[in-house]
Amino acid sequence: MKIAIIGTGAMGSIYAARFAKARYDVIAVDIWQEHVDQINKNGLIVDGPDGQITAKNIVASTNFLDLKKCDVYIIATKALDLEKSIERLKDQVDLNSPIITIQNGLGSGDIIFKHMAQ
Repeated sequence: MKIAIIGTGAMGSIYAARFAKARYDVIAVDIWQEHVDQINKNGLIVDGPDGQITAKNIVASTNFLDLKKCDVYIIATKALDLEKSIERLKDQVDLNSPIITIQNGLGSGDIIFKHMAQ
């Protein structure tokens, strides 16, 4: 199964590292080029209550076009960036693929539906 993580801040990094540790194919997209380069060079390093995870089997990119043909999409951006992210993502997604959003607050699902229903 190929899992796309959009946004590799705190929450996106935790999800990406955990899925990679469970041996899923993970692609992470973020706008921060230095972080993307670091993930590709040294892996994604996450500290948590059960120790440190270094996930070296994550492919990181700044390009939304790399997200084609994923089985699941997890949007882990800040709520303010959700609409811009879904606008860039909508042409890469099979309409039957699940999209999970993990922002705080209400309305994230409505924003995704609005753009995917067009």
